[in-house]
Amino acid sequence: MKIAVLSDIHGNYMALEAVLKALETYKVDKVIVAGDHFHDAPQPMEVFYALRGVKGWIIKGNKEERVLNYHKGKFSDWDKYLQMSSFMWTYKQLSTQALTYIASLPDQIVIDIPPMDSIRVVHGSPFRIDELLYPDKNENEIIRSLHSIEEKVLVCGHTHIQWHRRIGDKLIINPGSVGVSYNKQGFAEYSIMEWSIDHWEVSQHLAEYDKSALALEFHRSGYLEEGGAYAKAILYSIMAGKDEFVNFVQFAYRLAEERGRKGMLVPNDIWMEAEQVWEWK
Repeated sequence: MKIAVLSDIHGNYMALEAVLKALETYKVDKVIVAGDHFHDAPQPMEVFYALRGVKGWIIKGNKEERVLNYHKGKFSDWDKYLQMSSFMWTYKQLSTQALTYIASLPDQIVIDIPPMDSIRVVHGSPFRIDELLYPDKNENEIIRSLHSIEEKVLVCGHTHIQWHRRIGDKLIINPGSVGVSYNKQGFAEYSIMEWSIDHWEVSQHLAEYDKSALALEFHRSGYLEEGGAYAKAILYSIMAGKDEFVNFVQFAYRLAEERGRKGMLVPNDIWMEAEQVWEWK
């Protein structure tokens, strides 16, 4: 059996389309999609329709959890913050059908197809949907995660870093990000698992797509204008293949703290100041 592993599409349908087309060449049997499907790039509904046609297993990520929490009224003041304007734009694009679909997705799943080693799929870690498991930073958390599950394979996402490792008799796989990748080329990332006699073999892959066409869609859709600095930082991250977005948001929070305005979200005047003084490449 051959299984494709995808994660972190983030509303980038052009990248997803390139990956799905590449998978036709590899003749995969099923597809795993490990969360964060709709928010950050300007094609959430196109991604929704594409995912409806995927044969395999799909879970929610922390972005979907945010959508559901807002939909339930948990963060009713988000529409007042410029920092959340990108999220609000995405939320408004999602149809009732898409919201129902998001609510139906599990936080994590177990795939058990004997005689192959079983697979647990999470977005962050088995403990938290937004926990970050890095290949070279938090070894103890990786080991703790693997020890916490009965399955031989753990699939995770969230960090946008493509990697896999064998630790003892277990395997952990992060396919990287389809939609907001940080490799030098900025290509869409995905993995393929293939069962070989008594274990899973893993190969990591990149799929090229037209990022200039995606940049035009950021403008054409109105997302870049309405999403403001957040959308601008995401677009730069995609075009440059590096994480400008997190750097900008951390800068905005530091600026708020320096001004004595530390909080869960950055005040609008500080957010605007951060956008004005940040060195946009």
